[in-house]
Amino acid sequence: MESNQEIQNQVEFLYNATAKQLYNLALYTLGNKKAAEQISINAFCAAFNNISDKTDANLFKEQSIKLLYKYGRTIQKKSEWNGYTILVKTSEDIGEQVDVKKKELIQMLGSLNFDERYILLLFYWQNFSIQQIAKAICLPVFLAKKRFGVTVNKAVKYMME
Repeated sequence: MESNQEIQNQVEFLYNATAKQLYNLALYTLGNKKAAEQISINAFCAAFNNISDKTDANLFKEQSIKLLYKYGRTIQKKSEWNGYTILVKTSEDIGEQVDVKKKELIQMLGSLNFDERYILLLFYWQNFSIQQIAKAICLPVFLAKKRFGVTVNKAVKYMME
C-alpha cells in the first residue's frame, strides 16, 4: 500500500504535467469557466483512480482527455450553446487580449459543434494523431478520420468567408 507522501507526489507530478492543458482544452471546448473547472477536476480524479501506472504522464493525459470528452458532452447537452458569445466572454474573463486573429479563431470554434471543436483542439493543441483522437472520443479510426476531414473543411470554409 502506498503512503500518503507517495500519493501526494504522484498527484503533484501528474498535475504539473497535465492540469493546465486539460483545463484549457475544457475551457475552449465548452466556453464556460465554471464547467471547465468542474470537468477538469472530475476527469483528473477519475483518471488518477483508473490508471495503474501513475508515473506515465502520457497514459494519464490520454485517459483524462477521454474523460473530459465524456463529461463535456454531458454538460454541453444539458446547456444552451452559443459558442461565439461564450468563447469571447471567456477569453475576456481570463484577461486575454483578443486580437483580430484570435477573434477569428474564436468565431470559427464557436461555429462548430462540440465534437468538431474537440477534434480540432486535440489535433492542433494537443498534437494528437487521428488514432489518438479516435481513442479519446471512442470511435473507430475510419470514422474519426472522416469527422476530422469534415471538420477541417468546415473550419477552412468558415475562415474563407
